[in-house]
Amino acid sequence: MHISAIIAEFNPFHNGHRHLIEQAKQAGADACLVVMSGDFVQRGEPALLDKYARTRMALQNGADLVIELPVLSATASAEGFAGGAISLIDALGAVDSLVFGCEDADLELLTEITALLLDAPADFENEIKEACAAGLSYPAARAAAIRRRLPNVSDTLLNSPNNILAIEYLKSLLSNGSHIRPIAIARIGADHRDQKLYEGFSSASALRKALRQGQDVAGAVPATACEILKSYEQQRGFLFEEDIFSLLLPKLLQQDAESLSLYGDCNPFLANRIKNCCFDVRDYADLLARLSSKDYTLSRIKRVLIHILLEIHRGKFSTGSRIDYRAFYGRVLGCKDKTLLSLLSKQARIPLITRLSAQMPALEPAAAERLQKDLDAAHLYESLVCAKYGCPPMNEYKRPLIV
Repeated sequence: MHISAIIAEFNPFHNGHRHLIEQAKQAGADACLVVMSGDFVQRGEPALLDKYARTRMALQNGADLVIELPVLSATASAEGFAGGAISLIDALGAVDSLVFGCEDADLELLTEITALLLDAPADFENEIKEACAAGLSYPAARAAAIRRRLPNVSDTLLNSPNNILAIEYLKSLLSNGSHIRPIAIARIGADHRDQKLYEGFSSASALRKALRQGQDVAGAVPATACEILKSYEQQRGFLFEEDIFSLLLPKLLQQDAESLSLYGDCNPFLANRIKNCCFDVRDYADLLARLSSKDYTLSRIKRVLIHILLEIHRGKFSTGSRIDYRAFYGRVLGCKDKTLLSLLSKQARIPLITRLSAQMPALEPAAAERLQKDLDAAHLYESLVCAKYGCPPMNEYKRPLIV
């Protein structure tokens, strides 16, 4: 059996995601496994709808099994996000290929960039540090350093988010010596920054904006996913970035700058900036506006804030000074049938979690600690839904495997 893996957020699931799964199967996959972010996503926000609803969307549109990407990786920078996901996929022991969408599906060129980053010349990092000191953000400084050495690489390639992730996937595969074959698929439809809703292929950000405004998105998502969206909105309701503010603000007020600097993606400069502005801030948008700086991307600022909210700090989950994103377990959220799950259970080098109450007590301490962080994040998400819509929170320990 040829098994392909896809790394995704499905926030929400749309026609482009279904196209990627279809392309994976057309490329020879007998089964498509998805590693999907849980209730908080990489741009530093709560997911629009919970991971179980998004798992159902995926299973009804071609995916055969969905495993949760632990929250440590799901809310990390591109490097941590990709590194954690690749570590998990590789540890399953049965995945043959990784299929990913990107704006420039030139695998040869992406690999050339990856090789440069993995074996950078001595002056490469110094050049980036000097550019950052001069006012460039780290991504912009790194892109400039790459272009000086690889003039055939365009600005667009290095600034496009799916290309950035693709390079990080390749870095992780190569540095881990993985046998998994990368397959790049050209992204079709609207650019991720395009906020307009289209029939056929729209960006996830456009869909989130449309759903916030109460628009009909039926033309941009598969019919089954549209039904799940409608049902979820009626029974629970969508979350947006500003919904974290009521729980985030007390955490900002109650800690000093030194404590804040220990959270993932933070540093003393950002921590002082957060502390200086949080006492008279009006709302989440005001907080982001006050924290905005040419030195730090908005995505990084939002990741810092989500790490503070979720209490993800370097001291607890680190090897040395960096958070350790290695996979210690794989929590299965759902599967079409149990054939693929049975195969993975035999070949995986990490525990596959399908029943929390029975399996969690047997985990090694490091795995149990990380899994507990996933459960805490899920319950915090539930508290946000409960506070906004008045519906009772779901107990993560009792959520069944979706089959």
